[in-house]
Amino acid sequence: MLNFNIPVFVVVLVLGAAATPIDPRTTTTYSSSTTTSSTSNSNSADGKVNGTSTGTNVSGNPSTARQTLWETGSCGLSTYFADKIDSNVPLVAFPESVMKLHGESHDNKLCGKIATLKASDKTMKVVVAGTTVNPDHSIDLTSDVWTFFGQEDKAGLSKNFQIEWSIDL
Repeated sequence: MLNFNIPVFVVVLVLGAAATPIDPRTTTTYSSSTTTSSTSNSNSADGKVNGTSTGTNVSGNPSTARQTLWETGSCGLSTYFADKIDSNVPLVAFPESVMKLHGESHDNKLCGKIATLKASDKTMKVVVAGTTVNPDHSIDLTSDVWTFFGQEDKAGLSKNFQIEWSIDL
């Protein structure tokens, strides 16, 4: 599920240097096996947030799902990050249990950041676009990201599908 909270106040946000657009098709082989532990996250000394979560498929047309995350995700990408993010990069929503540790709405330190997802011996770079409030603390993935990792394109949570992730702060 996606969190569609829309702020009722205006916050002036000063952004640093422009982000370099990334190619969402960039993949590398990941030779380590994925962890099967429950959702976790931690801050590392190298300025990254790391964790392991399950994935949830936001089924349907990936372009429509991406547009929904772009326009109504809690990070406000279409408003606050419009000129910073490549229009073709995959977008995801991270669990509230992770997001709430880094700020509120578009003022969250994770919003608009590149996250590296690793599963099924594959790696994909995505952008954090919002917060999911589902009870399983999973990451919402559009169906193109879901199938990239070898999952069948059907709606719902796959508890056997573990995703290792890291986000550079």
